[in-house]
Amino acid sequence: MKKQMISKNELKKINELLEKQKEENYILFRNKVLNEIAIPYGTFGDIRNKDFPKGGYGIEHIIEGRHEKNNMDALLISKVLICVLEATKVGKIIKLTDFKCTLEYRGVRVVLVKDHRFSTNQWVLTGFPELKKGQLKKETIDFISSVSERYEYLPEFSHFQTLVVAIVSSIDIVREKLNKSNCNNRK
Repeated sequence: MKKQMISKNELKKINELLEKQKEENYILFRNKVLNEIAIPYGTFGDIRNKDFPKGGYGIEHIIEGRHEKNNMDALLISKVLICVLEATKVGKIIKLTDFKCTLEYRGVRVVLVKDHRFSTNQWVLTGFPELKKGQLKKETIDFISSVSERYEYLPEFSHFQTLVVAIVSSIDIVREKLNKSNCNNRK
């Protein structure tokens, strides 16, 4: 069995973050080079724009993007999110400015920014670049596929998947309400 990079304790903290669903809540992950990185619950982007939701950040925004832009189901999103969190912890810096950093691990890239909402010197997970079908490296596909064998026996991972399903469902409910509202406004 391959090594888990997200501990049971960290999974529990992530689950608590997802259960509370408050934009301002976050947990900290330690990265050997960048030190502490805030992982915020965050917000959806402009969900009215299905093709390109902008303006959100954090876990909620990453889930939204994978669901809306990549048409991923909730169980696949939960695996991708674990890969994003692992890349946050051990990723190699591929681009760094004073205010933005991109990390990559096994083909998965994450975007960090310095965000004043958390601390003036705090890196914050803000997003995850779009995954385009046909452009994924075999390494990335294998990395995402390995999540099940590394985590599926943990009750914390099952609970994590359930929470991601609930967030995806809430996206669908908001989308449905917006579509109905738009139809009513056209009449």
